[in-house]
Amino acid sequence: MKKIILLIVLVALVACQEDTSKKNVVIENPSTKAITKKMGCENCRMNIEHFIQTGHAIQTEDGNNHYYCSINCCTKAWNRNNYSDASVFAIDYKSGEYTPVDSVYYVIGSILPAVMTKVSKYAFKDSALAAKFMIKQNGKTILGYKETFKMCEDELARR
Repeated sequence: MKKIILLIVLVALVACQEDTSKKNVVIENPSTKAITKKMGCENCRMNIEHFIQTGHAIQTEDGNNHYYCSINCCTKAWNRNNYSDASVFAIDYKSGEYTPVDSVYYVIGSILPAVMTKVSKYAFKDSALAAKFMIKQNGKTILGYKETFKMCEDELARR
């Protein structure tokens, strides 16, 4: 009888343990060091290094990074692949490094070239730098990621 009770207690303890396998995985922001000279956008195949200033990346839950030349290609891939627990990163125009999109400001419609769209979209993690850039480069507005993502979806729908 003691063995049965001990077995029940052990089974209960094992069943109640938390799955920590995912919590121990440390995933870092995508790095521009991973980009090679011949690396192409996973959507349109344009050279990532050449279009690095508008680059974006999607990092899946398992830590795999997918690189794109622009927010438009990133948006198209996001919708096509129906990513759920993924994170999106944009190249900060000032530092040239990937930054989580929830902390960037997009300058929309500047005179700088647009990539995969008619309306340019450049990301900044510093709102003051985004405002200065908008004035200097004749930008139209500054938006957050959600508004910019929606704008890209609307542009893609019109194609």
